[in-house]
Amino acid sequence: MKNIRAVLIIIAFPLFPITALAELNYDAASFSYGTVSQSGYPNMTAYQFGITKGLAEYTYVGARYEIDAQPSGTALALDLGLRVPVQGNTDLVFTGTILNGSSDNAGLSISSSGYQLATGIKAELAPRLLGEFGVRYANVNVSAMGAPSSKVTSTGTNVLVGYRISPQYELFVELDSTTTRQVPVYSTSLFGLGAKIYY
Repeated sequence: MKNIRAVLIIIAFPLFPITALAELNYDAASFSYGTVSQSGYPNMTAYQFGITKGLAEYTYVGARYEIDAQPSGTALALDLGLRVPVQGNTDLVFTGTILNGSSDNAGLSISSSGYQLATGIKAELAPRLLGEFGVRYANVNVSAMGAPSSKVTSTGTNVLVGYRISPQYELFVELDSTTTRQVPVYSTSLFGLGAKIYY
């Protein structure tokens, strides 16, 4: 059960690329702090650093590095995304992500690797106010020392609202939920706060 929880932390923390300013520019660096909760366990904290860069008019790449506490762990996510403008400052977004993580839970080393597929919508809701909603599916292989590897699949949703305090800076809040598809089912929720710098 603790192993599954450690993996959920790795794949739950927003693994959605962050929307940009009014023009939905995808060139941004970010930092966020989150509180992760799961029924029957104490809350945990996680920190994430990220960067995205537009490659062409409709594509972008991204990378995110996460540091978790209790159980301690790290995770790296590499994104390749496609955005489809639908109207005004509104994009449909499709993202493929490579996931790789490790954690140490009471002396037990756990490693994980896999992929994630996500889709969502990002939009300027009002002047200075941005929002996004997304859904995702993740497939991760988990290996623990001295035990055979196992596969963990999950689905999740993510809601983020950001406020521009200047053309280069934005503050945001996000809510995220992840549920494994195995039995027993585990659900993990996250509440995060963060900031973005556009370059």
